[in-house]
Amino acid sequence: MIKIVYITSTLEKSGPTNQTYNIVHNLDRQLFFPIILTLSPEPSNSMWKDFEQLGIEMQSLNLSRIGLLLAKKKIKNLIKKIQPNIIHTQNIRADNLVASLQMNIPWILTLRGYPFEEFVMNYGVVLGNIMAKVHVKAIRKCKNVVACSKMLAERFKDLNIDVFPIQNGVIIQNAMNTVDNTIYTKPIFITTGGLLRKNVAFVIEAFISYIDNHNGNGSLIVLGNEHDLCKKYADNKNVYFCGKVDNIRDFYNISDFYISAALSEGLPNAVLEALSCGVPVLLSDIFSHKEINNEFLDASRIFTLDNERNELIELLNNHRNLFPANVKSIAKEITRKNFSDKAVSIKYQNFYKEML
Repeated sequence: MIKIVYITSTLEKSGPTNQTYNIVHNLDRQLFFPIILTLSPEPSNSMWKDFEQLGIEMQSLNLSRIGLLLAKKKIKNLIKKIQPNIIHTQNIRADNLVASLQMNIPWILTLRGYPFEEFVMNYGVVLGNIMAKVHVKAIRKCKNVVACSKMLAERFKDLNIDVFPIQNGVIIQNAMNTVDNTIYTKPIFITTGGLLRKNVAFVIEAFISYIDNHNGNGSLIVLGNEHDLCKKYADNKNVYFCGKVDNIRDFYNISDFYISAALSEGLPNAVLEALSCGVPVLLSDIFSHKEINNEFLDASRIFTLDNERNELIELLNNHRNLFPANVKSIAKEITRKNFSDKAVSIKYQNFYKEML
């Protein structure tokens, strides 16, 4: 039995936590024994109970951010007690902590973003670059580095770090009819936000320009906590701010197109989920979106983030002629075949076996 301890900050509901769930949920339990170890107290939107329902062992150090500075000895003793065959980490805190332990245990870490973009966007130029350099230093100490996309793996070559790509995946499941689509004017566009790098304002401005040219023909659904934008565009009757929702697939189910103008991504769950529901996507020209475009040539289109939103507006203007009539079935089939949670988990399981 191969014992794997998954170490992360928390199980906050997010893309990275969803990916860990996908891996663990589909493990061959005759061969692998998973253990979840979190470092900090769980937030209100934790997926702890979802992991518990898988019947796996779970532990938490419940340390504050300051307490993490003193966690080295505590976690080292805990790992010695667990005696795992493999340690798997993701995120800067878990990566840095395990890198500092210098334990003779096979260690794999998964990268879900490019440090010099991700940290700078979230923490500013000075602090962001410091955090990126610290993270890269920890990454260099790991012999088994995985990236969640092919293009992200390629970018680490510039840092002279060998990275193996295992693309993100999504759970394939049917949506429910819980969203009333009669309140929205067709065509229905949808975008997801909640973070600055999602660049939702860009999408809204382009959509409003499109509406002005089409006499109010269409709706834009915005999901995520976009409070400032909600206040700014509250008077626009064609833009609907629905906040954070638990039934996101149901919203995809009523939508005609998904739009992302993100500035930086690993391999975005939201885009893959939209495609798994048969929704064609309009994507900004960042590396990860280009990778998705390469995989879904008949169900995706790329636009640049410069040129004052003109390329996205043009796509919106020509939305009727962008995709083949059977685009929904095309998107669903490619996702099912290449990006299912089961397919991704199998790739990780093979990687674990090769490590040993």
